[in-house]
Amino acid sequence: LDSIRHGNKLKPGHLSGNRFDLFLSGDAEAGFMEARLAELRVGGLPNYFGPQRFGMRRDNHFQGKRLLEGSRKPKGGRAKLLANAWQSFLFNRVLAERVNELSVLLPGDLAWIHRKGAVFTVEDVASESPRAKALEISPSGPLPGRKMSKPSAEAAELEGRLLAECGWNSEQDRFLTGARRPLRVPIEGLAATEEEGGWRLKFSLPPGSYATALLRELGLKSPSKE
Repeated sequence: LDSIRHGNKLKPGHLSGNRFDLFLSGDAEAGFMEARLAELRVGGLPNYFGPQRFGMRRDNHFQGKRLLEGSRKPKGGRAKLLANAWQSFLFNRVLAERVNELSVLLPGDLAWIHRKGAVFTVEDVASESPRAKALEISPSGPLPGRKMSKPSAEAAELEGRLLAECGWNSEQDRFLTGARRPLRVPIEGLAATEEEGGWRLKFSLPPGSYATALLRELGLKSPSKE
């Protein structure tokens, strides 16, 4: 709609979010759609990395793992993409373990403050639980790397076990910066309208979150091109 020169250098992901307006062809039962949308508005969207993150053959993360197991730092855009896919796979694995209780905090969790995009260590689960139920904060998951903040106590035990099972080790830390990512995100303006031949779906997501993750939660496939 408009573009102007910004005073600062803009980096990837440096945006407030993305708005989506999709037409989804095919049948979906209205009662199910309305009930599922209500659940997502209250509980948020499981913040999975979408399938496009892992390439057409769905093996980018395996290639990234092999790169990081070598003795040299991955260089170039393709190598970095593969290494980031490995991080994404590890995050998705932790999310899958906790997906049925995303409003539940564990002792030692690094909770994500959605309003600020910052994390803090959960020391008193009981006092922070109301904010988690209200979707003001959420547990975060790992994008492993040398500068990633690490949880403690029960959250650290769970995260460490899952990463080890997947094949992550501290030797790979030196090649990646690392970060935390919320295990769920709020969805703004989520609405679905039944139209001839399908559904019109409108919503907004924070940067880095995937519309395909929402379609998955609704049991729907890729949208038609429009």
